[in-house]
Amino acid sequence: MAKNRVAYGMVVIIFLMFIFLNEHRMTYVALYAVLILPLLSLSLTLIFKRRFTIREALSAEYITKGETAQFKFTVKNNSFLPCTCVQVCFEANIPGRYTYSEEKYFSVPPRKSHEIIFNISPKYRGNHDVGVKNVFLYDFLGLFKFKQKHGEKLVFVVTPQIHNIPYLPLESVLQGGVSGRTFRHEEDYSIIADYRKYQSTDGYKKIHWKLSAKKNELISKDFQETEKHAALLLIDNSNIALQRQQALEFEDAMVEALVSTLAYCNRLGHPVSFHCTGGDATEFSTDFQHLYKLASGIEFGDFEKFDNFLHKYTKSYSTPMNIIIFIQNINESIFSDLKLLSLLNNNVIVFYFNDIGNNNKIEQLRELNVHCVDFHEIQNS
Repeated sequence: MAKNRVAYGMVVIIFLMFIFLNEHRMTYVALYAVLILPLLSLSLTLIFKRRFTIREALSAEYITKGETAQFKFTVKNNSFLPCTCVQVCFEANIPGRYTYSEEKYFSVPPRKSHEIIFNISPKYRGNHDVGVKNVFLYDFLGLFKFKQKHGEKLVFVVTPQIHNIPYLPLESVLQGGVSGRTFRHEEDYSIIADYRKYQSTDGYKKIHWKLSAKKNELISKDFQETEKHAALLLIDNSNIALQRQQALEFEDAMVEALVSTLAYCNRLGHPVSFHCTGGDATEFSTDFQHLYKLASGIEFGDFEKFDNFLHKYTKSYSTPMNIIIFIQNINESIFSDLKLLSLLNNNVIVFYFNDIGNNNKIEQLRELNVHCVDFHEIQNS
């Protein structure tokens, strides 16, 4: 725009020189035309700037880390006048992660629309704000610039990746013959245990139609119940004392380990609940999509120290179950609680992520029949 204004000023000076050198009616007409053109261009721009329609959309509201999302921005010119130049400033803001920006210029013919697609490939999970920061319209001569009001932002969520966990020693049988809240009773529809009269709470799946027709009354099937041992997942989501990028990678690794374990338990049919510091435990459930969505939104911050959190849990829960713990490090307090949980007949599994694998406490835990998993090996496999 600055270059256009300089060029326009030079044109005006040249025509003034023509009048000075050869004063004539045509030179005056040309000078007046040059002086009027900016006003005409400004007036037309003020008219068609009110006739613009802006639309934006995302290709998906949820994507998995490593995938690419598309942000579509459409400008429609509803005026009979062409728009010679539009400037769009796109920006993707990921708080604490990075800011991506890009600018594009284009023209829009009369009664036509123009679509721009911005590809976004986030490096980390989380909620991402994307949108057009500014929209500028230029007049025909490029002397004036007008900012279109547009401050809307769209949000899409980047969810963690799910890795294949080859094996976890989860308990799947009832110990001691006593059923508690840590077990979920499910009916195996392939095994019929008995027949009885139909009740109003029975579904159509339970009706034995052939036997009902034979006895001239509705007969229901009783299916054999199976028991699945529940799994409780505990994750240390306190602040990670590393540089920002390393901390983000660590956070993503811990959450990916959590959702990968959720997927593993879901394949085996185990009811699962997870608990993190700063939040309440989820209900035991086999609804993987619900648990996955909740786990994807786990935040790391200045919450309760994990050793205190684990110690309170060890004191308050006594029923043996599968306990899977995702830890940042192992201090004496955490080691003592893990040892106690194992001695209380819990099936304890520990996921670790950094150089604590070289710590002799890992070997000591394994001697106590605590299954320890280096998640970096799973990521790299």
